[in-house]
Amino acid sequence: MGPAALSQLSVLQTLGPTLNSIAVQYSGLVQSVYFQEALESLSKITSAAAGINPADPQNVTAAITAVKPPLNALADNLEKLSSEFNLSVASPFVEWLKSQYFSADGKLARLSLYTAADPYTAEGIALIAPIRETVAAALRSSHLGEAKFYDGGSAADQSDILKVNDQDFLRVLGLGIIGILLVTMLLLRSVIAPLYMIVTVLLNFGATLGISAWLFFDVLHQSTMIYMLPIFVFVILVAVGADYNIFLVTRIREEAHNKPLKEAIRHAVANTGGVITSCGVILAGTFATLTTAPLQMVFQVGAAIAIGVLIDTFLVRALLIPSVASLLGRWNWWPSKLK
Repeated sequence: MGPAALSQLSVLQTLGPTLNSIAVQYSGLVQSVYFQEALESLSKITSAAAGINPADPQNVTAAITAVKPPLNALADNLEKLSSEFNLSVASPFVEWLKSQYFSADGKLARLSLYTAADPYTAEGIALIAPIRETVAAALRSSHLGEAKFYDGGSAADQSDILKVNDQDFLRVLGLGIIGILLVTMLLLRSVIAPLYMIVTVLLNFGATLGISAWLFFDVLHQSTMIYMLPIFVFVILVAVGADYNIFLVTRIREEAHNKPLKEAIRHAVANTGGVITSCGVILAGTFATLTTAPLQMVFQVGAAIAIGVLIDTFLVRALLIPSVASLLGRWNWWPSKLK
């Protein structure tokens, strides 16, 4: 028996742990007589291989004689075990497989798929879409083309939640923008001013998400950002930003009735600045208290909204809106008579 043969025997010795790992996935496997006999044959092969001395020809001859019967039995048992997995024979293990993975009428089947990636991570969730595409393509190319399939589990649930959340966010985004545009157009009797007011709110929203992602990932080294954070941030910033902008632009419009526009802007910012700034600081401080919570989800919501409110208070309302209004001049009020 040469080195190659001895190497093959050592490979066979690893077959035992492999079979046991299969038994962990299929607990009914212990009911299989062929599985039990395969383990017994492996045990005999291992014992015979352990006593082989290549330097002693008589020892090698005796070892070969001792290994042959359990080796032949192992091959037979593995072949029969394969037949059980193919459901081509009748046995207690086959009945267990049918009860676990098939419906009583045989029209439904269940398959278990285990991925190397954590199902709660982005990598694990990203696997769901290609898995669904692969299964659908396999069904179309088979005689089960009309069959339907459904998937479940942690990763699939998270994938569906994220899909619905994305659809809801687009719906909220569209309805929020349209609603605020209509209200501000009616209130200011203008088309131009509401448009740039909405644009500044969207810029603030994008800046808030970018700064928040940098804070969570690069500074605090958190592993993920909650999927509903964009909706929370958008709703709060749209509500707060629209209120502050309407307050400021309405005051500019009132002042512009009897003052040059730039002077009207200067008076409006001076008269409303203290109130809006105080409200913004109080609101940001209130949300900032959520960062003391031990839950990462609560921390992220509080930190992101506080950042957005501060940006809106000190940059959008104090600098961006007055600057755009000053550049546009009387076109702010188009098509109203004030233009």
